Amino acid sequence: MTVRQVENAAARAGVTAPKQDRSRRSFEQVRRAVVEIVTERAGGPFSIAEVSKRAGVSVGSIYGRVSGKAELLRVVQAEEYDGVDEDLQQKLAAAGSSDASLDAQVRDVIRVFATALRDSAPVLTPFFVLSMNDEVLRERGLRSAAANQDQFVRALARVAAAHEREFAASDLTWTHEIVFSTLARHIDFGSATSSFVQETYDWPELLERICATALRYLNI
Repeated sequence: MTVRQVENAAARAGVTAPKQDRSRRSFEQVRRAVVEIVTERAGGPFSIAEVSKRAGVSVGSIYGRVSGKAELLRVVQAEEYDGVDEDLQQKLAAAGSSDASLDAQVRDVIRVFATALRDSAPVLTPFFVLSMNDEVLRERGLRSAAANQDQFVRALARVAAAHEREFAASDLTWTHEIVFSTLARHIDFGSATSSFVQETYDWPELLERICATALRYLNI
């Protein structure tokens, strides 16, 4: 995370960002420790004392920055989601930018989105689980999901326009629903739907099936 990202995320979570370099470094160690612990435990319980030990930062220093574990989780989630959102935005902006056919460009947008989501799953999953009992975490997750849907839809609209095709916004939004919902069933986000998947596919086959379904829906 950059200093600016930390400051922006902290502000959105209602926490004052650390100003001095030493304080920033300490809080970065705390952030990494929280991410490691919640990832290892898939969103299971942990204590500030465990974060302190893992980060090598005193409990007092952590409480000097946040009021408790809930606030700490919120600022760390904001930082992590900001990073995921920015990364996805950059990748989608570059997706489908070749001179290939519309079919190939739409496939590229879907692959970029799907791969970014898969690669982010280790960080997204524990916060998804934790958000079930924290409305603030849940709302931040929903904002991220809405922003990422918007970026996906914009990318599809952009490649369609390059081929003088235009799709209804509702059709592009539903295409996102097709892609995201299918991925969510096959990538472990800690949701109940993952446990009901009866057939599993390797990644290339799953991507091909998702792309083929989306292309048929859009009549490409």
